Amino acid sequence: MTFVNKSLDQMMQEINCNQLAYFDFWKPSEFPKRHKERNLYLGKYLDISNDYVDFLISKIPAESNIHPDNLLKSAIILTFENALTRGNHCDINSAVSLKLFSGNKGSIFRIRDSGNGFPYVDFINKYYLGQKVHNGNGNGFIVFDFDLIEVAYEGKGNIINIMIKSGYSPENSLANFQK
Repeated sequence: MTFVNKSLDQMMQEINCNQLAYFDFWKPSEFPKRHKERNLYLGKYLDISNDYVDFLISKIPAESNIHPDNLLKSAIILTFENALTRGNHCDINSAVSLKLFSGNKGSIFRIRDSGNGFPYVDFINKYYLGQKVHNGNGNGFIVFDFDLIEVAYEGKGNIINIMIKSGYSPENSLANFQK
């Protein structure tokens, strides 16, 4: 993953965005099959459904030349679970939204939670300094460590844009981890 300081408009220009491929706005209380509650020794956590993530990945248009794999799926899962658990504080009546933008040079997932955000500039600086950047039991942003995926926060940190560049494939992500 490359953390970038780009606006959504800049990312959209970069992928030659020509369409809003998918939009979804929902509250977990209205769609109980999209998540499940997990209790850990650190507290309550909301997991996003694999079926919902598979559905979202299926919405990436072929023209984007993106061939999803488990790394990409993990990135989307992590982002949604952070939005539901940390952003919305496991409040199943707080909404999340998703927009999928597409172009012939890639796609962008924009996920927004209803929370107060977080100091993402400090968070990113710690990441680049090699300091601990995750909270809890997850892999944190390690799963994003791939140059064909760019991540940018907006607003107060409750909006995340994940740009997947054209040419993303299981072969390319595997090669990245063999470096």
